[in-house]
Amino acid sequence: MKFLFTVLAMVSLTALQAQYPLVEIYDIQYRDEASLAAGDDLSLYEGDTVRIQGVVTFDPCDYALSSTGSRMGTWLQDTDGGPFSGVHVLIDFPAIGYADLESLNAATLFVDNFQVGNIVECTGIVSTFEGNTQFWLIPVESEIVGFSTLPSPDPAAIEELMVSDGAGGQVINTIDGEQYEGRYIELTNVFVTDVTPSGLRWFWYLQDAAGNKIQIRDVSGHFRNDTYDDECNIWAGGAAGETNTPDIYTPPAIGTNLSYVRGMILEFSAETQYAIAPLSLEDIGPALSSPPVITDITRTPVVATPDEEVTISATITDLDGTVASANLYYSYGIGATDWNLQVMTNTAGDTWQGGIPGPGVDSTYVNYYIEAFDNAGNSIT
Repeated sequence: MKFLFTVLAMVSLTALQAQYPLVEIYDIQYRDEASLAAGDDLSLYEGDTVRIQGVVTFDPCDYALSSTGSRMGTWLQDTDGGPFSGVHVLIDFPAIGYADLESLNAATLFVDNFQVGNIVECTGIVSTFEGNTQFWLIPVESEIVGFSTLPSPDPAAIEELMVSDGAGGQVINTIDGEQYEGRYIELTNVFVTDVTPSGLRWFWYLQDAAGNKIQIRDVSGHFRNDTYDDECNIWAGGAAGETNTPDIYTPPAIGTNLSYVRGMILEFSAETQYAIAPLSLEDIGPALSSPPVITDITRTPVVATPDEEVTISATITDLDGTVASANLYYSYGIGATDWNLQVMTNTAGDTWQGGIPGPGVDSTYVNYYIEAFDNAGNSIT
């Protein structure tokens, strides 16, 4: 009787899984260029329940984005890699109307099967959150169908994801960037900027030499510094607050030139940003050098007359040497690239100044940026 019951249970599970089609991750993530140009990156499978297969690229026990204990996540990536080959996979009990996270974990074998390098088949609902495609598992057991290793990171550039608007802001590059969503990538020769503490957390960005910036997202407990990655320890009989990643992380200093940063790409903030989420401490490469750091940019007067010169001031420092020189570039007219050069002067301490002559015509748009060099020839814009 016990053998018969086991056979019937296996048949029942197979029948349940067979209700849903097996779909490639590529098919879930792919959108053509015309759709992306129109701002439409919603999965064509949005709301559908399907099965997918992929290699696990992140330990779900390190997931640290849920302050309420309502969800836990990882990523699956197609073993062949390539564009549109990764997806964010979660157990999220409120999202599917389930009882609690531990029960959903048990029903899906999430933590048991979703270990890095396992090739897993799972069943879930295709959904989206702030533009980021998600795959919510339903209470059907996942299955290990093979074994692999963490895929090598795909090379990418910040400008493929986020692009400077020339006025201090950044614009999402969906056409080039959407192919990377959910994939493990590597950015090289990047500079640390905009490091801001927030409680135990840090918010910081990476910038390239052209001023394109992307935010670091602290999905992994290795970077978040709180105890939201405690679910696995609780389920193993430990107490709440026993973090799975106990080391405290501090980002590199502003201006540090990192040889590489690796991580998963996700979209957030109401479809206005891509971010990179390093998985482990090894995803932050060694420092190559530290170029100058440009902060506290101001202009006087803020509102100028057509014939009035505007003084641009900035604090420019260097972590491992001295600031050798700084240049101010400016142009007149929206999007104008016929840049004029004004050599900046070190007026006192770390303060550098340069002037932009009035254009002589009212309501003229003025573009400007600052370039600085240190004593070792390192530069930043």
